[in-house]
Amino acid sequence: MEPVILYIPRTTKEPFQRDIEFNGEALNLPHGEPIVPEPGEIQLTVEKIKDGFFLSGRLRVDIDLECSRCLAPVRYTINETVKHVLTRVSLGEESESEWSLFGGDDTEFNLAPLVRELILVSLPRKPLCRIDCRGLCPHCGFDLNTGSCECGKTTTDPRWASLADLIQDTPESVKERDYHGSTKEKNIEDAAR
Repeated sequence: MEPVILYIPRTTKEPFQRDIEFNGEALNLPHGEPIVPEPGEIQLTVEKIKDGFFLSGRLRVDIDLECSRCLAPVRYTINETVKHVLTRVSLGEESESEWSLFGGDDTEFNLAPLVRELILVSLPRKPLCRIDCRGLCPHCGFDLNTGSCECGKTTTDPRWASLADLIQDTPESVKERDYHGSTKEKNIEDAAR
């Protein structure tokens, strides 16, 4: 698969459409960034404007991420609207303003930076394998989605140990009081009347 290149004939005056497929390698994503396992597609309508071209359309690509709670693989689909203006750029003081690249009778635009940016800004902040993901045990690393671990029942954070001692020393009558200061038994009697 070739790079994400949009070819626009220099003589273009009427709007036209292009469908461009791309793979993850063409985007040159840094190591550790989202993985693009299958080819994605960008569908564009190209319109001539005064100082360049207006691109509009859709980007669709599947990416693989890790769940932020349990580290399980998550497939995420990006389906974004594309709106972008290509204009002339200055290549330095000595040269004239030119289009990004020229090739024969066509003007070539590398869309990889645009596609990469659209993907990165569309990523969820905290991808989840499912909404009710319970994550990993902070002590042993057991996946709590598959069951319960034993260490969570016996391990107490030492910073809270003195509070746990206070609860054990508190009489049952005080533990049973609600926030109004009355006991549960009295509230039940009042409700029965």
